[in-house]
Amino acid sequence: MRNALAAILLLLAPACSADLPPEDTVRAWFESLSIGDAKAAFALLDDATRQRLEDMAEQWRSGDENSVSSFGAAPEDADGTALLEAILHTQGRLPDLPADHGDRVGSARISGDRAEVAVRGLTGTHAFALTRTSGRWRVALKFP
Repeated sequence: MRNALAAILLLLAPACSADLPPEDTVRAWFESLSIGDAKAAFALLDDATRQRLEDMAEQWRSGDENSVSSFGAAPEDADGTALLEAILHTQGRLPDLPADHGDRVGSARISGDRAEVAVRGLTGTHAFALTRTSGRWRVALKFP
């Protein structure tokens, strides 16, 4: 039943994400990652995270040694979604994320247009930041 709910959330996320609370946005993001849908996962990221992935993809295409060259040669048209897909193929799935991830998403702490959602992993609890832009909650990742 929970997997069916997650699948429904994932299907509805692009169309009605303005209505998804932070917890359901995180669930939909994890579900898209778990099924390897980089396009849906990318769409659920905030603007800053998507821009960072686009910048990293540009470095990947240019062959910058300080980039994500561990994924091999970048396709000529590689963009942020392609980079996220390469990450998913390399990692398989998020480490520390159990298959029953929907049950492990905690309640959101919301402060204005920012929220934090705790997710219990196999080795501890991880906080995921979200930002609200144009009424939609989006996952905000940090990169080195």
